[in-house]
Amino acid sequence: MKSKGISTLVATVLLVLITIAAIGLIWGAILPLIQKGLGQSKACGLTTTLKINKEEGYTCYNSSDKSLMIMIEKPHNAEFNLVGINVQVSGEGRKKVYIIRPDKVTDIFMLNSTGQWTPNLLLPQTPGEAFTYKIDTGFNVTQVGVAPIVLYGKAEYICDMVTEEIEPCSA
Repeated sequence: MKSKGISTLVATVLLVLITIAAIGLIWGAILPLIQKGLGQSKACGLTTTLKINKEEGYTCYNSSDKSLMIMIEKPHNAEFNLVGINVQVSGEGRKKVYIIRPDKVTDIFMLNSTGQWTPNLLLPQTPGEAFTYKIDTGFNVTQVGVAPIVLYGKAEYICDMVTEEIEPCSA
């Protein structure tokens, strides 16, 4: 009896093609993950951080109207393209995230140069610049964290968060 099968040459070619296809599929799935991680590390360097300024007396929570006042500063050694601020507040067993962006209409207000709260939001762009924001949280805040949202190339990245304990506003 003659048995028929595929030749050694055909079997080798098929194995090579299957291997190349498998490498292509795996590479197509892994490459975007690697590129995102590299972009994040390039965009969020050691100086890509924001500071919660508690020294000026503008960072506190008001328990009567359940709002948070927070002064956010771009540190003196910071050079990055800030496009937004990720603010995470927590207290009373709750946690909520807010995004401060000049191009979005939100329920966040900024203290302007005349001492009035305005919905026209700005971001600290130059090193050492700071702005005070008011966020109606609906609960008493005990801790707040801020993370810069930076533009690097054509992508936006949320960098490391700085967290501080928050005290009540003095009367």
